[in-house]
Amino acid sequence: QAEKAVLTELCVTVTLDMLQQDKLTTGEPCFFTHGGDKGKFVPFRESIVKRIKKQGVNAHPTTAMVGKGEVDESSRRFRQGEPAFVLAENNQPGRLYIIKFKNYEENSARFQASMLKKKGVSSTYIYRLKKKGDAWEIEGKDRRMNHCF
Repeated sequence: QAEKAVLTELCVTVTLDMLQQDKLTTGEPCFFTHGGDKGKFVPFRESIVKRIKKQGVNAHPTTAMVGKGEVDESSRRFRQGEPAFVLAENNQPGRLYIIKFKNYEENSARFQASMLKKKGVSSTYIYRLKKKGDAWEIEGKDRRMNHCF
């Protein structure tokens, strides 16, 4: 249970950093999904989405990437420059953020965070986080070459 709370904390830290450097337009919907090492995608936990929404972000968990077929379909649309993700209510295109948890030790953690934008732009960062006292800080992030999944 304690580890789950730490992971929530770390996910929020990484996500807010991604959003900050991504220069979102206000009101643009953002979809969030976790990626595991086994290539399975799961929607963001409600607690994480709530905390992101508190920062004024139009945040939605996505279940759109649970199966491989859906990943392939999204990346195909994405490569063709179509919006890979749209808000069902009003068809508004948004961005997708995939936060993949890599590993976690007592005082350090690694994440891979990717974002897909509207017109075929993707970027991936590897985040390293370190524990300083009671707080976690981003120790560094390395940009990876663009690749679609």
